[in-house]
Amino acid sequence: MSNISSPFADKRILIVDDQGSIRSVFKMILQEVGFENIDSATDGADAIEFLKSTAYDLVICDWNMPKMSGVEVLRTIRECEQTEKLPFMMVTSASEVAKVRTAMVEGVSDYLIKPFQPASLSKKAVELLAQSKHIPAKLNVRVAMQN
Repeated sequence: MSNISSPFADKRILIVDDQGSIRSVFKMILQEVGFENIDSATDGADAIEFLKSTAYDLVICDWNMPKMSGVEVLRTIRECEQTEKLPFMMVTSASEVAKVRTAMVEGVSDYLIKPFQPASLSKKAVELLAQSKHIPAKLNVRVAMQN
């Protein structure tokens, strides 16, 4: 696979998944095509903290996580003026296709259904960044966390 063009290499990506192996695989796939600025959050609540402190160009987020689901992260991002256009890719398993409809209603930019081909992830990431009208900014909201 060839490296992505330089305008995308410096884009900042946040991967959100409660499984360390999945975060590692996603990061490896994205690094193989040239992305260099990749952070990883262990759950939705962790993702919100990352988004409050760092401006991202793309979020790739699992649906099922403890503390805060992927759709809750998506809602929080869409409710904030600074991040309402932030490209957001939801990841879900093939058995959860009905959730894709929910994510679309909530404003997801794209989705990835597991299992997937590595090229699908990198292609979708590049396409979302190419189409993005988002100006990177930090999340500026206060979120009440469920215990």
